[in-house]
Amino acid sequence: MNERGSPALRVAVLGTGLMGVPIAQHLHFAGYDVQVWDIDPGHCEGLAGLGISVNATARGATQAADVIVTTLPDFKVVEDVMAGRQRASEGFKGLWIQSSTVGLEGTRVLAAMAKDAGITYIDCPLLGTKAVAEAGELTALCAGPRAAEARCRHILETFCSRVLWLGEANEGSKLKLVMNGWILGLATLTAEAIALSIGLGFEPATFLTMIRDGPFDVVQARVKGSAMIDGNFVASLPLRLAAKDARLIVAAGEEAGISLLMAEAVAQQLERSRDLGHGDEDYSAVWYAVRPPA
Repeated sequence: MNERGSPALRVAVLGTGLMGVPIAQHLHFAGYDVQVWDIDPGHCEGLAGLGISVNATARGATQAADVIVTTLPDFKVVEDVMAGRQRASEGFKGLWIQSSTVGLEGTRVLAAMAKDAGITYIDCPLLGTKAVAEAGELTALCAGPRAAEARCRHILETFCSRVLWLGEANEGSKLKLVMNGWILGLATLTAEAIALSIGLGFEPATFLTMIRDGPFDVVQARVKGSAMIDGNFVASLPLRLAAKDARLIVAAGEEAGISLLMAEAVAQQLERSRDLGHGDEDYSAVWYAVRPPA
């Protein structure tokens, strides 16, 4: 029951990784009946101690849910969980807030699947890191039926400080790709600038010192650049997922008829770092693809 004595809205959070765990916690503390599931049961262990219901199957989490929130790694996993082996959408007729980054084609496929099943689909990728999610300050990039906006906002505002309603199709995913392209490009360019500084005989922090408080200063460049210099790659966004996102950005450019040469280069550098064994580290570990020889 919620504070007004009414039955609590039941929300199933599918995927309890870096984003899913704080999202489930915020929903729980806001009074929702939260059901969680993850491919790796170990990801849910800390949530059970809070009184959040941990389910052995995705179908178990969604069986009596009013709302589903998906925070899963990629399109294939979302599709498999919702309509494949996990059957999470079976019999569900409520609101599906799809927050995984799945690209333009993935969003179209999932939206069509939801329409055929009688599910209200909300394209809602999220901007922010693990720390931002823990603080409840994510940005939601939403697109879907206007009739569902008020209900979505009530849910999203428990873990987001900004909720942008962008349209009724896949505008949320489009803007997420634009933002991720800039974020991943900035990290890669920062890595190259620091590597070139070292290669030309300067101290590693020279570039960061030069941009500080000037017209070219970018806080994110200084944060990720310092992490590269210190070798601190605790994941806010795992590099393997960043590499996946980079390929979605390139595909979006191809669909739009735009030659994104820098996006292609960023994707290649991320994939190189992943192949070097840094896929579970932060995306700033793209440093390993560009760092100068020892």
